[in-house]
Amino acid sequence: MTSYTLAQVIEGRRALICAADTDSVGRAIELMLTHRVAQLPVVDGAGALRGTIAQQTILSLYYYAGGQADFLRLPLAHCLDPAVTLTGQDDLLAAIDLLRMRGVYAVIVTEDERPVGILTGRDMTYFFRSLFEGTLMVEQIEVTLRESIQGAYPDEASRLAALIHTFGPSKSNKNRPARGQESLSFTDMLRVIGAAENWPTFEPMLGPKTLFEPMMERVRLVRNDLAHFQGRPDALELDALRRALLWLANRRNAPVKTRRQAAALPLPDVKLYPLSDILAQRKPPICVERSARIGDVLRLMAEYRFAQLPVVDKAGLLVGMVDQPTILSMYYFTKGDAPLLEMAVDHVMEATPSLSADDTFFQAVELLTTPGVAAAVAVAEGRPVGILTGKDMTHLFRGLFEGMILVERIEGGLREKVSAAFPDEDSLNAGAIAAFGPDPENPHYARRNPHRLSFGDRLLFISDDDNWPTFEPVLGPRVVFLHLMERVRQVRNELMHFNGQMDPLERDVLIRADSWLRQRPAQPDNGLAGSTGEPALVG
Repeated sequence: MTSYTLAQVIEGRRALICAADTDSVGRAIELMLTHRVAQLPVVDGAGALRGTIAQQTILSLYYYAGGQADFLRLPLAHCLDPAVTLTGQDDLLAAIDLLRMRGVYAVIVTEDERPVGILTGRDMTYFFRSLFEGTLMVEQIEVTLRESIQGAYPDEASRLAALIHTFGPSKSNKNRPARGQESLSFTDMLRVIGAAENWPTFEPMLGPKTLFEPMMERVRLVRNDLAHFQGRPDALELDALRRALLWLANRRNAPVKTRRQAAALPLPDVKLYPLSDILAQRKPPICVERSARIGDVLRLMAEYRFAQLPVVDKAGLLVGMVDQPTILSMYYFTKGDAPLLEMAVDHVMEATPSLSADDTFFQAVELLTTPGVAAAVAVAEGRPVGILTGKDMTHLFRGLFEGMILVERIEGGLREKVSAAFPDEDSLNAGAIAAFGPDPENPHYARRNPHRLSFGDRLLFISDDDNWPTFEPVLGPRVVFLHLMERVRQVRNELMHFNGQMDPLERDVLIRADSWLRQRPAQPDNGLAGSTGEPALVG
């Protein structure tokens, strides 16, 4: 069944850096600073995992010891923490659940009790971006086009007229369009915009048509592959999406020229997932003034388990950031002799990347996947209103894309059931002919390609009267399968057409369907291999 395992997440990454349980804390600090990591797995002489050592722990103990202990020479065992572990075969969502827990900043991936990878919120941000960057760009483009159509036809009468121009009238009611009245697919939107009668309305904001149509056709092809989970976009496909987004942004800022006397419609400025919405439910960030003592900073970091704090002036305006790596490096390079606890924060303050509260989640992801950026401060009128880290991004990504991951797993599971029930081309084609009928131009093949079925088509294939007896020993009873998968189909369509986030009930139905499908027994041997006729009945 389709899934993202932790082995996939860590594949291709550089060799894991570990500390030995015989090392000193100073040696662990040296490794952390050299490799720019906040925690290290700790192994024994045989390479077995003993625990972890983290900057958070070292600095907390340094604070509790009043700065008196010689941590550079202290045996590492004094700062050892239990490791939070999963195996390479565990699921991505299991790691995310752990990383969302308070106090958990890293998950160690093990194989035969040896560490083979480490996952942090930053790693999850990189991985989620690789999975869903294309989806985020497609959503931005699709919502922009949808709002453009809504702006061009703000009332029902003008919208119905545009739809009739595009799709023709309904056979049953000439005053209604043949399609599109309830909702428009991406392809439908392109047809509405590009229809001869409609295009003059859109040309001032989107023209020339010779550029708009081929560009959006590339977007449509990438979108279809994403919607049917046919692999991730390659570099050229991602570039096509970026070009389309940049082109739309430039069209918003371009002077509009039109031969019509009426003012041309502006291209809508769509901002998906603004940080102001994300931060609205969160408490204001804890900040320190630049005159505060480093000891006060370490107390706050230990109390709230923060790795960084914004630094403000007396007027509350952002002036920088103080973080654990900078404090630890100051301790290390002064050989532990500097009285850090009594020193002012401005001795370890760093410049900080910032975002506007009006910026979007996508812009935050762009910034937080920049090398060397572990956190960013969101500001409004120069004052910090929120702080975003890899841990925050992990939580937000799950909220945005957990549904798509679950839908992909369910679709992948159904594909596997079909492949097991119809293991060769002849039997698969026979099943497709039974479900959809023969192709009018070539009756030896099915009307629909069984390798390119939509989710709804796959449900029809499986539940067809001729095909269902093959699946019943695995999926039966049919009424349960159909009711459950119909709910999945409805949620899937809402997700894939970017009609808002899941509510708790929709999330629950995907979790139930995924769990239910994973518990189904294996396909029994039905003797279909090599068959060219109808599927054999089982039972």
